Amino acid sequence: MYLPSDFVVNDAVECGKLIDQAYAQYVNAVAPVSSAVPWTIQDGYNNLGIFSAVESGKMLPFGFVVSKNRRLFVVVRGTQTPLEWLDDASIQPKPARGRKIPSSQRIKISFGFLKLRLPNH
Repeated sequence: MYLPSDFVVNDAVECGKLIDQAYAQYVNAVAPVSSAVPWTIQDGYNNLGIFSAVESGKMLPFGFVVSKNRRLFVVVRGTQTPLEWLDDASIQPKPARGRKIPSSQRIKISFGFLKLRLPNH
């Protein structure tokens, strides 16, 4: 297996553990309410925010932003549900619009991600 010379094993392990926590966050969210304990980030990270989207009328998390030791981590779990698979398949690039994007620098973004950001698009 090829690994770049600047590959840091400990960083890869840390990121893998954070991804495991993103899956645990999702599992906790779909657990029956009576048995669910509120999810919290583990291992001394500071939770800066959660990514979530509505699926079948329920808000479900798909990741988070955390910090630790002056490092910032943006963590997104993989696809879990049939609806997520369908959204993932919606990869037609669409123009991204916004006040902060100059018209001369218009970019295109996956329609699935665009729907997360602008649900009525």
